[in-house]
Amino acid sequence: MKLFSQHVSKEVAENIWKERDQFTEDGRPRSQKLTVTTMFTDFKGFTSVAEKMTPQELIDWLNIYLDGMATIVMAHGGVIDTYTGDGLKADFGTPIPRLTEEEIGKDAVNAVRCAIAMGTEMDRVNKVCEERGLPTVSMRIGLHTGQVVGGTLGSKERLKYTTIGDAVNIASRLESFAKEVTFGSDSCRIVVGELTKQYLDSSFIFEEIGEVSLKGRGQKVRAYCVLGQECGQNSEGGKT
Repeated sequence: MKLFSQHVSKEVAENIWKERDQFTEDGRPRSQKLTVTTMFTDFKGFTSVAEKMTPQELIDWLNIYLDGMATIVMAHGGVIDTYTGDGLKADFGTPIPRLTEEEIGKDAVNAVRCAIAMGTEMDRVNKVCEERGLPTVSMRIGLHTGQVVGGTLGSKERLKYTTIGDAVNIASRLESFAKEVTFGSDSCRIVVGELTKQYLDSSFIFEEIGEVSLKGRGQKVRAYCVLGQECGQNSEGGKT
């Protein structure tokens, strides 16, 4: 509970506690293969904003944004893995293994819905910051679904649960590739890999970017920009 309670919703934490025998060994989560949808976010223009603020002003300003984003992640069943200064990493599908395609698809749907909600929140927070005379920024989000290894790193006194693997790297690179190019909304660019798109139905609106070269990878990845989801739809996931 100490490891997860501050990074997930109360309901998810309680479920993890109930199912702890599935994934713990000697009091700590054992390493295991999982299929998850990983999310990376980052603010565009953060460096120039940081130059104009004192350290305390910068922390206060960042917390205005990150508090809202973290709340949205947890509300969609995500587990916050890491805060990266001006962004975060989250996983949908940890730490309890998903055993069916339906479960994996539901995580992918929740992750994309979460990203769309984060875009809406960016618009709201930017408006608040503008009214207060504070800087506004835009955000990039990268998502990819695939197999990872989930487990804890560190000592018994200071453990951190995280995921590693090629799918995690792809999500990170989808967030950061072509940083200055805007796809979809000016305030929030959402880019997903093809393996995530396969779990989403036609209620989601996409713009195909095509095969892209990602830093550190020889094999190209087909990427899509998420423009939104049609109102009134309730996609539960499932390969198309």
